[in-house]
Amino acid sequence: LFEAMPRLVSLLSLATAARAGAWDASEWLRGEDARDAGAYNPAKSWCDDMSDFMAARISKAADDMQSLSSTVEERQAQNDQWRSQVKEHKREAGSHADTMGTASAISERDGAASQQEVADLKARIDSLTRALDTVKEGSQIHDTLKGLRDSLSEKLARAEQSQTSRQSEYDDLRESKLRMGRLARQAAATKEARLAGGLAEVASARAQMDKLSAQREKDAALGSAARDLCGMLGDQAAKRRQLRHAAGLAVSQAKADAAQASSYEAATRSFNLLSRGSSARSVAAARHGAENVDCAMQLEHAQERKRRASESLEDAKRSASAMIAHLDRSSGLQSALERMLHGAMTGAHLATGRSSGDAKAAFEAMFDAAQAQLASLAAPFDAVRARGRTSVLAASQVVTVLMGAEADASQAVLDAKRCRE
Repeated sequence: LFEAMPRLVSLLSLATAARAGAWDASEWLRGEDARDAGAYNPAKSWCDDMSDFMAARISKAADDMQSLSSTVEERQAQNDQWRSQVKEHKREAGSHADTMGTASAISERDGAASQQEVADLKARIDSLTRALDTVKEGSQIHDTLKGLRDSLSEKLARAEQSQTSRQSEYDDLRESKLRMGRLARQAAATKEARLAGGLAEVASARAQMDKLSAQREKDAALGSAARDLCGMLGDQAAKRRQLRHAAGLAVSQAKADAAQASSYEAATRSFNLLSRGSSARSVAAARHGAENVDCAMQLEHAQERKRRASESLEDAKRSASAMIAHLDRSSGLQSALERMLHGAMTGAHLATGRSSGDAKAAFEAMFDAAQAQLASLAAPFDAVRARGRTSVLAASQVVTVLMGAEADASQAVLDAKRCRE
């Protein structure tokens, strides 16, 4: 009986404290559950949002890069056609120039011969006319000279007509060749302009692919840092729940022991009367446990290019803004978790001073865990924000190159509207 008295006195003091309205560990643990949930649940929601956002962002970048790769292939094929057409139009322009040069040389040669023939005929006619003035009209010689002069005059008229016809034919040919050469040069200039636009579009698409690739790399690093942080937060929350559960079991056991002790209160009034051996009763324990195109087609292509460029630019701006908002949220979540862990440490420290035995050990474990988690909290949050800054920078570079692509596309629309075949 005397060996059981210290245990009996401890149980009696617990029962007395409970009746006196002393501090309730179970109530405090329930409050810790609520405070923990208030800090962790928003962080868990942020983790889910961040995971979905990063998965969608990386997936969209991959889709955009695939689309740009297809654009590069298509435009390169069209550029090859335009190069061939430019070469052919220039060849045609040169051919027309060569033909006109040859025709000009022939015309000059034939013209000189024709002019000489006309001059000779005129000289002979003049000579015959002077000879007619020296012979008697109506004589045989006069008639002969007159017939010869008339014959030469007819030949002169034919020669002059032939000379005029040849000159007219040459002028028509020259005008035709000049016009055809001008059209060939204009066609070559048009195709060269389209080729320049196609080359610029390919260069723009490749620049976008480079920036998107860099963005994907930075986003992957950010996603990895976010997963590490969120995994740690989940593990820490599970650990805190486990320790609170263990503390609850210890508190429940202590309350059960205190309830058992109340049955001995009556015995305290008659301890002095006990004179015979009496076996002490043991107290039982209970425990709970995510081209060929004409001007109209060129305009249609340019307008579609402008639409895609504007859409990609707006998407990139929205995505960058959303990322900044997600990263900004992390600071508030970190502060809330830090306040919760500070409170958990303070509460566990106070609970340790108000408890004994297994409950005290459980509260000490809660304090140690909260202290360790608080010390390890800042680094992964800082890593996420550091990775986030590099991702935001990469996103801003994507926005910049897309702004240039939209400006180029707008200019292409203006050029297409001025297009003339």
